[in-house]
Amino acid sequence: MAPIWPNAGFLLAAAVAASAAAESPVTFDAALFAAAQREGRTIVVETYAPWCLPCRVRGPVLRDILRRERHRAILFLRVGEKTVDADWKRIGAKRYGMLHIYEGPQRVAAGAATREDEIVAMLERAR
Repeated sequence: MAPIWPNAGFLLAAAVAASAAAESPVTFDAALFAAAQREGRTIVVETYAPWCLPCRVRGPVLRDILRRERHRAILFLRVGEKTVDADWKRIGAKRYGMLHIYEGPQRVAAGAATREDEIVAMLERAR
């Protein structure tokens, strides 16, 4: 017998990811990324590795920015060492320590910003 709610798991995961996005990054999920692009949402994709100094410096700064009222709706995804090559290609990433900012399907900014003012300026390009 087929489940009554075949997509309930995906919808629940998307809701949890959306509510947690401002608190901490969500491991990159191609379906979640594509859905957010279709919705025209602002998406921050960070290429992260624990050994990457810019990544470690940026982490607390970025989380603080994304907790602010103006930026709470932003989806915060993280591509890491265990992320498959296809997902790296999907976002056009080639190295660690970068932020990729999307407004829907359009990448509007990319860079290795670590300071608050630089990150906020990148986010403002998406608005």
